[in-house]
Amino acid sequence: MLPTRLTRDFTFTVDDRFVGKISLFADDYGKAPLMEFEFKGHLKWGKAHPIAEGAYEIDYVLDEGFGVTPLHEQAAMMLNQGLPEGMSAFKVGVQQDILEKAFPMFNIAEGQVVTDYDLIYFRNGLLFMGAKHVDGTPFDKVERRPHQLQIPLAKKS
Repeated sequence: MLPTRLTRDFTFTVDDRFVGKISLFADDYGKAPLMEFEFKGHLKWGKAHPIAEGAYEIDYVLDEGFGVTPLHEQAAMMLNQGLPEGMSAFKVGVQQDILEKAFPMFNIAEGQVVTDYDLIYFRNGLLFMGAKHVDGTPFDKVERRPHQLQIPLAKKS
């Protein structure tokens, strides 16, 4: 499996909503963008998690938007393989919302509201999220929720 190079940008609001942007890159320095995902929805706070005092289980419910933007021709070609009937082809630089649409490449069924089952922990202005599984398994089921934390994201000033 090839390593994933990415940047993450999350915005949280007081009404338990979030917007997350994840950008994927082909190189180590973020100079060759491949694809961007923009997730919008609601947070569902769960119970405290034992990994650290103040860590919690959290569910990211993608019920307001799930945008996918290919940023390279090969990414667009990959996304266009096996498109569900009626879905427009992906074009470089153009975001397409796949919210509740069947998208077999991402294992999403028609009408499905995607939820990521994660961890969250704030400390000293840093945001820690759940560590990705080494085998690439997604956080798409409660039993796949991570049990460790990733390196932190710094708060924007």
